[in-house]
Amino acid sequence: MQLKSAVELSSIDEMCIENVAEFCLHEACDIEEYEALINQLEQQKEHFIKHVATVESLLVRLKDSNHPEHDPNDVKLLIEGIKETLANPPSLSINGATEAL
Repeated sequence: MQLKSAVELSSIDEMCIENVAEFCLHEACDIEEYEALINQLEQQKEHFIKHVATVESLLVRLKDSNHPEHDPNDVKLLIEGIKETLANPPSLSINGATEAL
């Protein structure tokens, strides 16, 4: 089971955390409050780092990909693969009995 990754905070939640952080910088806060703020900000930082990495990866893949419409042979192979898949639908095996989907 995978742990759920940090979710992006709403702009209101983010503002609240920033306001509390500013308050703690100028006033005295408990050590627990400091630790909680640091943990929340670290989680958001990690969330955005992963998100930016995913977006950058997708951009690189999209920019560098060869689209099948540029190569007629690739288009032909794709169409043949689709036709073959449609002609031979996958089967589902339940308790030893095989059924076509």
